[in-house]
Amino acid sequence: LVGIWPEALRSDLLGYLSLLVKRLILIECCRGKIDTIF
Repeated sequence: LVGIWPEALRSDLLGYLSLLVKRLILIECCRGKIDTIF
């Protein structure tokens, strides 16, 4: 299935996934900071 995909679509998907992971990590870090403050 992956071999059928164009390279551009694959790189876009990887970029989106990495962005999503970074956002989740950022949210978790902010939540941790808020937990330590209160």
